[in-house]
Amino acid sequence: MLVSDPMHVRKHSFFPFIEYSERWTKYSNKGKKGKSKSRPIMYAARRDSCIYSHYRGLLSEAYEKELAIRGISQAALAYRRIPRSNSRGNKNNIHFADDAFSEILNLGDCLVYTLDISKFFESINHTYLKRLWARILGFKIMPPDHFQVFRNVTRYACVNREALYKILGFIGQKSVGTRQVTGYLVKRVPQHVCSGRIFREKVASLIKTNRTNYGIPQGSPISDVLANLSLLEFDTEMVEQMAKVGGSYRRYSDDILLIIPGHGDDFVARLAQVQVLLKACGDKLTIQPTKTTVHKFSRTEGTDFSKCTLLSGSAGKNGLEYLGFRFDGRKAFIRDSTRSRLQRKMTFAVNAAVRRLFRANPGKGRAELKRLFDVNAVLSQFYKVRDFESVAATPRSWTFWTYLIRAQETLGSKGKPIAGQVRNFRHSISYKADRLIDKCTAIP
Repeated sequence: MLVSDPMHVRKHSFFPFIEYSERWTKYSNKGKKGKSKSRPIMYAARRDSCIYSHYRGLLSEAYEKELAIRGISQAALAYRRIPRSNSRGNKNNIHFADDAFSEILNLGDCLVYTLDISKFFESINHTYLKRLWARILGFKIMPPDHFQVFRNVTRYACVNREALYKILGFIGQKSVGTRQVTGYLVKRVPQHVCSGRIFREKVASLIKTNRTNYGIPQGSPISDVLANLSLLEFDTEMVEQMAKVGGSYRRYSDDILLIIPGHGDDFVARLAQVQVLLKACGDKLTIQPTKTTVHKFSRTEGTDFSKCTLLSGSAGKNGLEYLGFRFDGRKAFIRDSTRSRLQRKMTFAVNAAVRRLFRANPGKGRAELKRLFDVNAVLSQFYKVRDFESVAATPRSWTFWTYLIRAQETLGSKGKPIAGQVRNFRHSISYKADRLIDKCTAIP
């Protein structure tokens, strides 16, 4: 195969990554506007992706062996297959959250730190990463084929997707009613966007190259294992440090969780120590202060649950927030920000459904349109699917409701409040649709 032929790979000319921004609005309290956030996502050409995937496999196998040798296989959680102990399949974020919450309950009295690495992928040090890449594969000097892959995923080139589509004529000005708007001029963008000749003539001027000594593209087939690899020494040191105090360490990509028994840990000194150890893996790596929290859990006498108190940080006032859940020492909930995102998606779905209803029923009255609006059709996109049993074992067919079912099953008695958090969604959809129909039509 071409991807596994070192001679071919060392001579291969990689195309630039195609870059787009993933945007979202952060959760905010009612009456306040959420802060807009974005992160660059990049994807590679198909042949390039195959090469990246092949070398990811080589690195991943060596990385897993290294974790086992160091005894830290349970430290780095993201982007890996970690088998469940009592059943088939691998763990996901629900299981990881459940493990952490169960440990907190078992300890009773403990301090829990949550930390976030700021701009993790953008801050990975190339020199440090290259040294680790060669070491875990047993190379004294990185072979030319590996170096070619390394160079193209560190000194990467990229092209903005919107600019690319505009210059190729896929996006441009078009008429919508009486207005001129910018939008797609084709029904579907072809997978092979252009020939080599057109690329050289039109696209080459759009290329941007990363000329710094840090950062890898988020979204490439190999970036996840490189992100984990870049913190191999940090993970090792943190596991050792936690073992000294009888605690535990977990890292899910850029989210770090420390659980330390008792209340005697000096959390100011602990946070400073973590930052020093992180900097040793790259001078751009830093802890995000605004996302750092320290919670104290105290066993309530005569019970098997704990009282949760926020000691440091601005987030987590209602409990520990970890991997999409909130834990108050007794029960686990879906995070408010997760519910907020679902509400926004539901609003978009209702708006689209009402527009389709108007187009399909011109001239219908307001009451008739409300009667024809299908709440279940919108609800099934996010809530309970009609034939749940037939799709429950297929993650790709999960809706938000099936995710909640899995969360409740995994979290057990801790997760009982989750169902109540989304109980009013059906009424919310009907209410939004009625208000929109009232707003969009004056027909009695």
